[in-house]
Amino acid sequence: VPGVESAGVIGDLFIANSKEQVVTVERADETFSERLRFRNDEVSADFFKAIGTRLLGGRFFSIEDGPNAPLVAIINDAMARRLWPGRDPVGKRFKFGPRNSGNPWMEVVGVVGDMRRQGLEQEPIPQMFEPLAQNPSGLETLLVRTSMNVDPLQMVGTLRAAVRRVEKDVPLYSVTSLEDRLAAFLTQRRFQTSLLIAFSVVALLM
Repeated sequence: VPGVESAGVIGDLFIANSKEQVVTVERADETFSERLRFRNDEVSADFFKAIGTRLLGGRFFSIEDGPNAPLVAIINDAMARRLWPGRDPVGKRFKFGPRNSGNPWMEVVGVVGDMRRQGLEQEPIPQMFEPLAQNPSGLETLLVRTSMNVDPLQMVGTLRAAVRRVEKDVPLYSVTSLEDRLAAFLTQRRFQTSLLIAFSVVALLM
């Protein structure tokens, strides 16, 4: 579509919560299991390009990372520091569950910069990403990066038509700009901050 620089897909861009799981990790000298609270997402090959996330090591996903290819993952810098401190995690493997579980191993093919998807006031948490083709999900968020001289909201009709040409029955809803989506995500925090400021002003007056 003219005016579109890149587009990517993720389950949900903003993180409401993350669950704790047991992860078994391979290192050069040992294999160990650890209970870790982290976020797991499925993304398309161009998601990181669309959101502007920096690649720190290894590679992004490609079309070769399909359903019949070896399982791969990209992790963020926070997860790399936690599970492979002082080491390069690219080429290492990990899996969900304890060492004796039959869950498949995934190879780390890339490390990306941290994203504050759970809130601007919180430190980045460990995050991992799987190729959408290897772990499909029914509910996805489509991110579209437009050119600087293009109003993204004026392209909604064109983008809807482009999606319909690929899959005419897919439901499309909650189309908005990233700025508006971020503002809605931060509404509760802004209300709490305003309330705190109001009580502080009252305390000063008293």
